[in-house]
Order: sequence, then structure tokens, then C-alpha cells
Amino acid sequence: MNCLFTGMDNPKQDEFQLVIIGFLWDAKNSRDCHILSIIAFMNSSHELVYAGRTQSGQGWWISPHSHDFHELVVVLQGTEEVLVNGGLLRAGPGHAVLFPAHCVHEEWSLAEGPLETLYLGFRSGGGGMPGEPLTCPDRKGRLRELVAWIFAERDASLPGAVNARTAYLTALVSEFVHLATEGGNDLVDEVRTFIRANLSSPLTLDDLARSAGLSRCYFIRAYRKLTGLTPMEDLRRIRAESARQLILTTRRPLKTVAPQVGISSEYHLSRLLKQELGVSARSLKGKG
Repeated sequence: MNCLFTGMDNPKQDEFQLVIIGFLWDAKNSRDCHILSIIAFMNSSHELVYAGRTQSGQGWWISPHSHDFHELVVVLQGTEEVLVNGGLLRAGPGHAVLFPAHCVHEEWSLAEGPLETLYLGFRSGGGGMPGEPLTCPDRKGRLRELVAWIFAERDASLPGAVNARTAYLTALVSEFVHLATEGGNDLVDEVRTFIRANLSSPLTLDDLARSAGLSRCYFIRAYRKLTGLTPMEDLRRIRAESARQLILTTRRPLKTVAPQVGISSEYHLSRLLKQELGVSARSLKGKG
């Protein structure tokens, strides 16, 4: 396996470079090597160009276009399809897509429902990223969380806030590299994808077990062994984290946020946030 990695002479990037090197040593096939050679262009400093949110109804479409910077899209709700280099790419809730600079792509939402995404554009000091878009499941919700933080701080100008935004962006790149190059667990990925795609529904343990194709008893044992949580505990965590992101990045009232994340009322949403995240809805509103 021959994988070229350049630009290793900046001591300020040691920690991030060591992560990349570790991934290079662990790569098992030519596809991994290809992915890592692309991501290696991102090992230097990163500069945020913009951060935004898409909230669209059916029929949303963007004609073929490209940017002179990289773009990362995290799907929160609905399904986005992308036509690139003659191939079709599909990303649903809980998935992220990274478009390299100068990559021409066409985007649209499926007619089955609205599309909601968080996205950001950024430049890397290491230059452009050759190749096609990369996609990966956001297994632990970290990409969603980091993009939401960057979005919340997108217009901040104080030095402390700018430094925090840069740190979030560096962490975002590192997490995407990890997710794009490391294999995950199919069971957990499939269940979390199912949860995020049906977050507004009153999901039960039987629903989650059926999505995994397993009996209730075996499903609970397997899921706890893999995640340290029961399926329903993980469901509550995902609901709480999704609610926090909506509160921080939108002006929607709590009575609107609650049903979007599958909670019956504003009161129960406030209790969930306190129990799962240790924060109050009021404190999150103050940060938004």
C-alpha cells in the first residue's frame, strides 16, 4: 500500500497529524488509502467561510455548482440526494457529506418530506482536496454538535469566540476523518439512523428492535454491550441532543421544538433536557 502524506513540518499540527498517521497505518485496503490521501490535504489550518441552515419543503433543488472551498453538510431531517460525476449519492438523517473544493454537484430533496441540514464552508491551508465527496454516518452525533456550535458562533468577532470557533472546526475535521476511515458497528448505526429519521414519532422498544431485525431480549443485550446504554436510553439522549441543537440554532419556541423531537409537551421537554444534559431550556434559550 503506497500512500503519500506531505506537509508534516508544522509542529503546531502535531496532534492532528499523529491522528492522520495512525489512520494511515491502520488502513486495510486501497479505498482507505484513497480517503486518507484526500483528508491529508486538511492537516493544516482551517478558515471558516460561512455556516448556515437549510429548512426547505418539498421540491428544494440547487442546480449544478461548485465552490473554491470545501463544504460539509450534516442532514438533520429528510433525505438529500446529490448527483456528482454521473453517480447518485443519498444522505439521510444522521449522515454527513463532505464536498471537496471545485467538486461540481447538484442537490435536491426527496419528495417524501421536508429537508433540514446544517452546513458550512471552509478553506484549508494545505490546499484543495482531490477526488469525490465523502460521506459517513455521524455515529455519536458529534458532527451535528460541532457544526451546531460553529453555526451558533458564526458571526462572533471577539477573540475568545473566534478561537473557540477555530477549535470547533479543527475538531470537526478530525472527527470526520475518524468516521470516514474507521469502520463502525452496523447495528448501532442502523438503529440511530432509524431513530433520527423518525424522531418526531413516539418510538417504542419494539419499533427499535424491528428496525434491527432482532428479538427484544437479544436486541437490548447486544445494544447495551456495544454502547453502554439501553436502546431507550440512547433514544432519550438523541432526542435531548436534537432538541438542544434546535434551541441553540433556531428561534422556534419550545412548544414547537418538543413535537419535532418526539416529546409530548414543553414541560416534558424541559424535564428531558435537565435529566439527560443537565441544562435547562431557559439557559439554552439565553445562549441561542
